[in-house]
Amino acid sequence: MSSPLNRVSLTSGAALAIALALTTPAYGADTSAPAGALFRQGREDMAKGNYDQACSRFSESLRLLPAVGTMLNLADCEEHRGRVADALANFQHALDAMAKNDDRNAYARGRIAKLQPRVPHVRLVPSGGPLSVELDGVQLGDAALDVPLPVNPGARTVVVHASGRQDRSYSVQVAEGATLDVAIQPGDLLPARELDAKSDARVTPVATPSRAAAWTSLAIGGTGLAVGTVSGLLALGLAGKVRDNCPNHECTSSEDVERASTGKTLTVVSTLGFGVGVVGVGLATYLFLRHGAATKPAFTQGWTDVSPMVSAGTAGISLTRTFR
Repeated sequence: MSSPLNRVSLTSGAALAIALALTTPAYGADTSAPAGALFRQGREDMAKGNYDQACSRFSESLRLLPAVGTMLNLADCEEHRGRVADALANFQHALDAMAKNDDRNAYARGRIAKLQPRVPHVRLVPSGGPLSVELDGVQLGDAALDVPLPVNPGARTVVVHASGRQDRSYSVQVAEGATLDVAIQPGDLLPARELDAKSDARVTPVATPSRAAAWTSLAIGGTGLAVGTVSGLLALGLAGKVRDNCPNHECTSSEDVERASTGKTLTVVSTLGFGVGVVGVGLATYLFLRHGAATKPAFTQGWTDVSPMVSAGTAGISLTRTFR
């Protein structure tokens, strides 16, 4: 025997049993304590014949701290509970992880040679594709079809998905060492009402205007109109006083000159306020109408395009109604 970690010389028939008993994980920092405790508890469960619990312990120990010894024990545990495909995979993984001079190479190879004839296979033979296939809840790609796939003996479940079709399930029983061909095809067509529901869902426009954006635009537009109205009224009041006090547009007092200047500024503010108000209200109308139209199917809907128009001295909106 070399080190207390794991190596056993396989020079007698009893060495096969001794190898697992003395194989322990190569513990490191951080996860070594939990992994070691789980490994030891798994060994105790194995000795009592509680293989389901033991396999669970070894799996968690292996997740915390990958080690060849844990992998070998997990493989042996899986074989004891009849999951020969999982056992074979774990023995192969352990063999791949070993150094070439590891004494456990011969042990792993021997177990692999005995397991290989026992592992059953399922070959999924498709027709009427394209198909999406699950085997025991595992999604398979196209490359896995029409290929013998190793599985554990017992009941296996295959589920076939296809666009516009109902799912089709197959339940099969696979015996040790057997290769079973399973012809798979899409399920029945979906009922018309389900197809219509899916079609309606697909015609939703790519972008749906936000109602929040519409309300924001309306608030901005309303504020612009209010500013334009108030500043416009103030400008009109000042303009009346200037006309009364400045005949022929000639103001003699500094107060009238100030009124005239302020009136011009308010006139500009009023024009800008009304422009912003019209654009904001127009944009809000556009967004509200688009939001409502976006919830209708494309093949029955009509919609209104609302475009704000602003130019020198004018402001407004353009509405165009389209049907199809």
